[in-house]
Amino acid sequence: TRQSFDKSDLQILSRINYPNEIATGDGTWQENVLAFSPDDRYLAIGLASGGTSLVDWQSAELEKLFLPAAQSSPVVSLCFDREGTKLLVGHTDGMLNAWDVSTSVLYKAVRQHRDEIRRIKHSTEKHLFAVASRDNSISLISDDEFELVDILLGHSGICQDVAFSADGKLLASAGQDY
Repeated sequence: TRQSFDKSDLQILSRINYPNEIATGDGTWQENVLAFSPDDRYLAIGLASGGTSLVDWQSAELEKLFLPAAQSSPVVSLCFDREGTKLLVGHTDGMLNAWDVSTSVLYKAVRQHRDEIRRIKHSTEKHLFAVASRDNSISLISDDEFELVDILLGHSGICQDVAFSADGKLLASAGQDY
C-alpha cells in the first residue's frame, strides 16, 4: 500500500542568523551540506567558509559553531556518529575534522585524502565511518577514536558515494570509473 505525502506535516527551517565571523569573503554564508543528528535535535550545516554550525531544530537558533583553528577549505560532507555525540566533517582539501558535539572541541583533525571528501557514511553495526574521496579511494575510520582502519582502492575515477547495508556487512561505492 502506498501512502501519499502530506506536506502539512513538514516543518521547514527558513532562516538562521549567523555571526559575521563565519561569513565568506563577500559577506555571505554559503551553506554547502546538511545533516541531522540521530535524535533530530541538531541540524549540522557545513559552510563554504570552512566552519560548521549546529542549529537547534526546534528553536532555529544557532547553538554551536565549529571553526577550525587554521584556515579551512569549504565543508562538503557531514556525518554524526550513532549517538550524535561526535560529528565528522569533510573538506574540499581532503581534511577530516572530528568534533565533540557537547563540548565543541576539535577531537581530531587529519588530512585523510589527497583530494575532496565526497561523502561520509556511518555503520552503527560495524562502528565505522566510510569516507569517499575524489582521490579514487575510500577510507574506513573507527567511530570511537577516529583512527584509520583501512584504505580501499579500486576505483579508476572519483569515488562519489558510499553506503552500508543495514547490518553493516556490505559496503557499496559509486564512482566515475572509466
